[in-house]
This record gives sequence, C-alpha cells and structure tokens, in this order.
Amino acid sequence: MRSASAPAWSVCCSRTSKGADWGWGSGATLGLFAATVVVLPAWGLWELRTKEPLVDLRTTARPRVLLTNIASVFVGFGMYASMLVMPQLLQFPEATGHGLGQSMLAAGLWMAPGGIMMMFVSPLGGKLTDARGPKFTLVCGVLVIAAGYGLSLALMGSAWGLMLVGMVINSGVGLAYGSMPALIMGSVPLSETAAANGFNTLMRSLGTSVGAP
Repeated sequence: MRSASAPAWSVCCSRTSKGADWGWGSGATLGLFAATVVVLPAWGLWELRTKEPLVDLRTTARPRVLLTNIASVFVGFGMYASMLVMPQLLQFPEATGHGLGQSMLAAGLWMAPGGIMMMFVSPLGGKLTDARGPKFTLVCGVLVIAAGYGLSLALMGSAWGLMLVGMVINSGVGLAYGSMPALIMGSVPLSETAAANGFNTLMRSLGTSVGAP
C-alpha cells in the first residue's frame, strides 16, 4: 500500500526535470503530462481511502500546512533557479554579451560564499524562530530571496555582483528552509510529523524540479 505514492511523484518530477532535454512537445513529455493527470488524482483517492496512508492528505490540507508546502515549492524554485543561472552567466564567454568568461573553478569559487552564508544564517534563523515564531522567519526568508533577485537586476553584470546576489538569496533560503519543519511539526499531530515533513521535503524537490528546465 505504501508504495502507491511513488509512481505519482516520479511521473510529476520526471516531466518537469527532463522537459528541456526531451523537448516540451515530444511524445515522452506530453505522455507524462497526460499520465500525471490520471496518476496523481488516482494516488490521492488511494491515500484518502486506505487505512494506512503514506501521507494523510487531510492533514496536508490544513491551511497552515498547505501554505507552508506551497511556500516550499516557491522557495525550492528560487534556490535552484539561482544555482542554475548564475554558473552559466559566470562561465559564458564575454562575446555573448552577457557572459563573464570565468572558468569552472572560478565560477565555483564565486558561488562558494553563498553556501557559506546559508550555513551562517541558519542558526540565526533558529534564534529568530524562538523569538518571533517560524511563520515570521519564513516570511523574512521569502522577502530576503525576493530582495536578492531584485538586486540581480542591477548587479548581474559582474562576478562580484553575482556573488553578492548569491549570498543574499542563499541567506533567505537558509531562513526559509529552517522554519518549515517547525511550522509543519506545530501544525500536525505528533504521529504525523515524519510523514508531513517528508511531504514538505517532496514539495521542495518539486520546486527544484520545476526550476531545472
């Protein structure tokens, strides 16, 4: 019974992460879109009717849990989109008009401070959650991510600018990701915390899969 959920999510994530490689109009991509329309509702009905569901969908429909999962999709998208675009901008030849001509090693080094910032900000997010609550921390994280993308409009013309943008975006991701488990665990019964957090992680993965193409 518990394996029934795997096909639904594998179909959904495969079509979003492979669409660019296979072609959005290819038979494989369109076939998986069609399969998703059938498999996902069937999975939902199965989970609602089985006595031991892998994910209690009634719990995930609670407003606080639902909004957290929706936010997870967007935060995952925001994180992965920056990780996908920035290395390309750094490595594209300057002759393209928008590339910075950096080597692969240099591009990795320019992006490294973003990961370091996420590591440093995460404990601060925990303290902020203790002081103001996880909802406040999540909102702050989303706003910081938005600020990072706003900065990119003015700073993407240089490696230093992209490094700063990455640091801001990853700081927001650190705040947002750290608050989500606390929001979930505070909104579901104790017996559902593992499944609900697993489902939330899946929503983050869905966001990164959508951001991949």
